[in-house]
Amino acid sequence: MKPDCRIFTFLILSFTLFQDTQGNDCPERVPNPGRECQKACHPDDNPCKSGRKTCECDGLCGYSCISQNHRCENLARTIPNGRVNIKPQNMFGGIATYECDWGYEIRGQKDRVCRGDEKWEGEAPSCVLSKGSGQPILSKEGCNSPPVIEYAIHNGRELGEGERYPSGTMLEYSCIEGFMRGSDYVERAWCIADGEWVGPKMVCQAAGCPKPPEPLNGGVIIPASTGVNSVVRYYCNPGFELIGRSERICESDSTWTGNEPRCEKGGSETCGPPPYVVRAFHDSEGISKFPLGSQVTYRCQDGFTLTERFAHTRALCDHGERWEGPRMSCKPVECGFPNTVENGRITGIDFTYPHTVQFLCNEGYRLVGNDSTTCQASGQWSAESPTCLAIDCPSLQAPVGGRIRGSGNAFGTVLRFECDDGLQLEGSIERRCLQNGEWSGNDVKCTAEIDCGWPKNFWNGYVLGEKTTLGSTLFFSCVVRTTFDGSYFETKCVSPGQWSNPPPTCWGQCSIPNIEFADINGYPVGTWINHGKTFEYTCKNGLVPVHSSIVTCYNGTFNPGPPKCVPAPCPSPPPYVENGIRLFIGQEHGRRARYICNNGFRLSGMTQSSPYLICDKGQWKGGNPACQEFYCPNPGTITNGKIYKKEPNNIRFNFPRYITTIKHGQRLEFKCDPGYQISGASGATCINGQWIPPLGEAASHCKPQQYLPIPLRWTPIPNRNFYET
Repeated sequence: MKPDCRIFTFLILSFTLFQDTQGNDCPERVPNPGRECQKACHPDDNPCKSGRKTCECDGLCGYSCISQNHRCENLARTIPNGRVNIKPQNMFGGIATYECDWGYEIRGQKDRVCRGDEKWEGEAPSCVLSKGSGQPILSKEGCNSPPVIEYAIHNGRELGEGERYPSGTMLEYSCIEGFMRGSDYVERAWCIADGEWVGPKMVCQAAGCPKPPEPLNGGVIIPASTGVNSVVRYYCNPGFELIGRSERICESDSTWTGNEPRCEKGGSETCGPPPYVVRAFHDSEGISKFPLGSQVTYRCQDGFTLTERFAHTRALCDHGERWEGPRMSCKPVECGFPNTVENGRITGIDFTYPHTVQFLCNEGYRLVGNDSTTCQASGQWSAESPTCLAIDCPSLQAPVGGRIRGSGNAFGTVLRFECDDGLQLEGSIERRCLQNGEWSGNDVKCTAEIDCGWPKNFWNGYVLGEKTTLGSTLFFSCVVRTTFDGSYFETKCVSPGQWSNPPPTCWGQCSIPNIEFADINGYPVGTWINHGKTFEYTCKNGLVPVHSSIVTCYNGTFNPGPPKCVPAPCPSPPPYVENGIRLFIGQEHGRRARYICNNGFRLSGMTQSSPYLICDKGQWKGGNPACQEFYCPNPGTITNGKIYKKEPNNIRFNFPRYITTIKHGQRLEFKCDPGYQISGASGATCINGQWIPPLGEAASHCKPQQYLPIPLRWTPIPNRNFYET
């Protein structure tokens, strides 16, 4: 690899490490990252609609749509007692590396990355006097001792005095026995060309295993500590035999070796299934019992290889009816660093089976070949690295009757188009060569001058201006006592012969009227108010608004109607009376209600000799109507006779003299003593407080009975002395 290619490769790798500090995959977007995030996306479906944006990993913002023209601010190339190197440039993903002069050391963040919000990550560091300023600084060729990770070792050698690791060295870190790495890690470190180490990012924490459960009909002996390499021993109750290994060891991944044994009744000199090894299989898969002395041999699955060079890959069923061995583990096959892409970069830092890395070209270059490659089980990459070729766009010609300002067709080139006087340009005035090899905008041509004509008339308004040709501007205005309602005060004739903005609406204003018998709130009479404004008025005692007390000005008229005070209607119907009826239509001012009492009752309580109440400004006036019952006087006695009270069904009762309340409709019957006969009516009825027919001296009475003469049955014959029969 050429030195300059190596420099570029490890710069790209350093950016990749920055992106993967949250894990092997780009992290999900943090809800409140404390910075501006671009539109979220996913690299598989590429939802970035703009052809100028791609789906990139943007730190805490996760996968986001990043513009290809993205730029962070230009940083000063020097700081007090130090300098700043920006590679490859101040675009998204670019790294600003801070270095200090001899005798000074960096304080703060050494590397800053250009983020998706066009800001540099973190704060600028400073250069302070080194604590060991008396010591010479070694040459920048290669790297000093690699970073130290607590409870971890790397596969590099110890450096002698004055020695350095050469640029391009890669070291692998692993946790020491009894410790295991955390979930988010980068276990490699690279010496890049400027003498700095990139990586690792890992934490080694004390390993241990959870306490295993006891088998049914047995138990387990657990030591005081269940750390790495601790051993637990299983046993069965009398009459039961242990099926499986009697011992299990805590491994560095916090799991116990083998499977949990079980206790079965009886005994047989056999072993259960062999221990399970992650990413491995043995030559007797599917067999559940093995006689004593049986052996099985393990192999790593395709794409995985033994972690230890001299691993023990066999397991033996011994006389303790348990398996001894294997002592092995399998790790993914490594494919090594893929070939670098000139003018491009690689995303991904895991170069083991079956991981995939992506190839991306720098801005201004297009990818030719495969955009990804996968580490295969054979240890080879599935595809060759692609090529990044410079992007150029087809050559553009000046339009007839026009010209081009600018030249070239490389990526990022901007051309401007103009037309001769009297001609109008159709298409895009400015076009840019894009990442996809196409020009932005539309084709250009020069055409004859366009005339938009005068805009349509609009009520209560007019336009100011003289010309209506392309590019001309007219101004909108409303007449006096109207309100301008629109988003634009002007409009421009644009292609293809249309006015850019619609005319406004000129709403009529309203003048506050003098409302008789009312007080107006907030405005003096005669004030002009705009369309949509409201005012409120209050009617004086006994009067109410004809529509509503709140009136809105609507285009010169009042809504819901002209304000006016009218006498108030009665809020409730006229009062109800018992033993009578009320007749009325509506409760408006001036309406009348007539009262009619039932038979036997008469109307009382009225202030005038009228049966009507009148609604007068919200009140029923004319009295308090009531229906009072009529009574007839006691009829007294009848000489030489009796008076009876006649009930329905012809039932009669003597009428006593002490009864004084005789109701409407009650009937009397007169009966004479023997030898007397009635003279006049044989009875009377109480009608509305009077006896009909009337009682008194001229009324009915009993007189002595007169007997009728016996009628003759013969008659005398004139001039004769005898009678003719």
